[in-house]
Amino acid sequence: PAIITDQVIPVCLPKENAVLGGREECYVTGWGDTKGTPGEGYLKETGFPVIENKICNRPEFLNGRVRKHELCAGNIHGGTDTCQGDSGGPLVCLDQDKFVQHGVTSWGLGCAQPMKPGVYVRVSTYIPWIKSIMENN
Repeated sequence: PAIITDQVIPVCLPKENAVLGGREECYVTGWGDTKGTPGEGYLKETGFPVIENKICNRPEFLNGRVRKHELCAGNIHGGTDTCQGDSGGPLVCLDQDKFVQHGVTSWGLGCAQPMKPGVYVRVSTYIPWIKSIMENN
């Protein structure tokens, strides 16, 4: 179990099947590849908006690759993103003074590339499974 401190706090779960409207500012953390930028070996954090799946699936973006159980987020102009080594990390969004984990870092086409946002597992689609695991443990 985690020891809760001023620097370690639990994150809230979203409601089952909650869908972000797009444009929410969210944050990711990870220890992954920095592609030569400063911070190698340190936990890094960055923020960027969630992008609606219908936009992410346009040909100029991810061309239909994003599924219903996924969401995408990133800076359309590139420059910030998750990368190799960040998979499994959280994507959290601030909702009424509480952080809610809406995503789990999954995949992308390169790192921090323009028009290629990162793709995250949509936590809200797995709430029944998460609850069943929690209840049984």
